[in-house]
Amino acid sequence: MEVCIVMVVIAINDSTNDIEIADLNYVFIAADAQKDLTDQFQFSFIMNSQDLKDYVSSGDLIINDGTSDLSIEDGLEHITGLTEYETKNLLEHNLDDHLDIPTPPEGSTMLESNDGVYSWVTSTSGAEHQSLTWTQSPTHNDPIPILGWYLHIDNLVSLSSSTPINTSEKGYNSHFAVSVSNSVGIPFTIRITGISVDVVTNVITPDDTEDLSITANGFYQTTKAWIDDVQLSILEGSKSCTLDIYRVNYWNKGTHNFNITGCRLEWEPDGAAWYIQILLYKINNDGEKIIIDETKISSTDELQRGKQYKYSRYKRGDYNIHINGLESEGIVVGLDQFNIRTFSLEVKYDAE
Repeated sequence: MEVCIVMVVIAINDSTNDIEIADLNYVFIAADAQKDLTDQFQFSFIMNSQDLKDYVSSGDLIINDGTSDLSIEDGLEHITGLTEYETKNLLEHNLDDHLDIPTPPEGSTMLESNDGVYSWVTSTSGAEHQSLTWTQSPTHNDPIPILGWYLHIDNLVSLSSSTPINTSEKGYNSHFAVSVSNSVGIPFTIRITGISVDVVTNVITPDDTEDLSITANGFYQTTKAWIDDVQLSILEGSKSCTLDIYRVNYWNKGTHNFNITGCRLEWEPDGAAWYIQILLYKINNDGEKIIIDETKISSTDELQRGKQYKYSRYKRGDYNIHINGLESEGIVVGLDQFNIRTFSLEVKYDAE
């Protein structure tokens, strides 16, 4: 006999406004609509969503457990895995006869695996060990963006006081980062003008502006996100510079600090010639992209790490990269691959 306790979390929008849950990958729930969050996310991910808890606390979202609508108090307990039903059934399960639920250590947090069977993890120095997990069966070769993006859209364009420029590509709800070089007349101010979007409320602001104070050559990033092809202009006279412009989006755990600790990548090639490469980056507060991991493993490596129709693994636990999500830092996750039938990628982090 195997016990599998499946948690159902249906979020019902009881407000008159559309809602985006930022730290649940910006999942969208229209006004007066509902969404089964357990269709999209592991319960462990739902459990750690502070934004979801905030919406439930305010009454904007009602939690349904698959059977009935819950009160605010019961809804909050349900999405943190603390309801009497789940706790009682887990703790009374016969652990001597069944190995699917390990004994919970003191101070542990209940999490759910992909197949609905629970495991337990502990907290160390107040940090919660968590992970982001993706499983895909690619239908094409080459890079696959998984979470966020960092796109170089304009290369070495000239900007001067007398000649404003527009980005060659619309923002589509992105931050813009610029790399300033060959500057003349520092310090000066670059003004961004366009249509902005609030990443928390999704409110659109036409003709919005944001000023970047340029004090040296280097990277600068907007704090606002933009929809259109924004205009960049220098406010002061007789100034100029050269710009590389990037369209940027990153995951920052709903504007919370966290530490990237490791990864786990599993894959199966379906061709004799193949490769797979993790693309994991930190986006700094100034908008510069920093490599966390770009390890590439292929069929041509002298040390064979995989083979056609054979499962293989790459694992790291030594990143220790701090992300200041309270400011404008985050991570971008992608994968480059050729002849990969299926892969599973996990990025591990400790929340502060």
